[in-house]
Amino acid sequence: MDTLPLPPAYLDHDRACIQCSYNLRGLPEGGVCPECGTPIFKTLRGHLLSYASPDYLSSLLSGTAFIIASLIAEFVCAFLPIFATIAAIQMGLTQNAIHSIIAILGLIPAALAIVGYWKFTRPDPGFVGSETPRAARRVLRASVIVIAATIPATALFNALGTHWQLLLQGALHTPGGSASLPAQDVAMAVADAAVVVVRFAAWVVQFFAAMLYIPWIAGRIPDRGIISQTRVYIWLLPLLYTVGRLLICLGPLAALIIYIILMFMLRARVAAVRRTAALHAAPASPPDSSPSPHADFTQAP
Repeated sequence: MDTLPLPPAYLDHDRACIQCSYNLRGLPEGGVCPECGTPIFKTLRGHLLSYASPDYLSSLLSGTAFIIASLIAEFVCAFLPIFATIAAIQMGLTQNAIHSIIAILGLIPAALAIVGYWKFTRPDPGFVGSETPRAARRVLRASVIVIAATIPATALFNALGTHWQLLLQGALHTPGGSASLPAQDVAMAVADAAVVVVRFAAWVVQFFAAMLYIPWIAGRIPDRGIISQTRVYIWLLPLLYTVGRLLICLGPLAALIIYIILMFMLRARVAAVRRTAALHAAPASPPDSSPSPHADFTQAP
């Protein structure tokens, strides 16, 4: 007697398509996404980066490239005061002009970092709906938005020459202190200082969020070495940046170099995953009904 074919299995839970985030609930596992045509079995294979959409992997790579460029630019900017002072002596520039030039050039790494972290934290279509409001990716993006919002204000204060450092120096060396200074200049300097504080706080949040997000990305490669390194760097880099600045003054540069190396390693591993995924791309085949061995990474950080 001929046996009847088994009915197709249908998804009985919410699952976002890895390509377009369409909810595949109620669709047959052997079918395709009605929104983008991606075979559903690709979404069910797991959440390793080798199964992620090519567009998402490209966003990770371009994001890390911008981040690395911003870190290198920040390294160069660390020596700007020396070169700016030498150039000012040769060109006869005022101290106010020197501070303005340094501050404006310092916006370059900030702008590169904003673009980089925004691309780096692009939501994976396969995780839409599974993130919590406190997810590291969302916190990282929020800090990037805050930093981006401070750039126009910083540029304005630089153009007006109302640096709070210069105004503080003027108050200390002027008879009567800050009371003898124009009220408008004092207000602008206070606003400038507030922007600096907000930007620094957002930068601190951005660092710790990145130290939580990077291991999650590394876990999807998977690369246990990068995960272990970030667990050390999350306390070592702040220590180098603060205590190292007080002791040898080279601590911030050392922390910056370590972070650059970490991002280089992460980018190289993601690039290797993309190359491997492209080489092993195969036509659609029936889904594997066995449980995914990568269940640890089905929840976004």
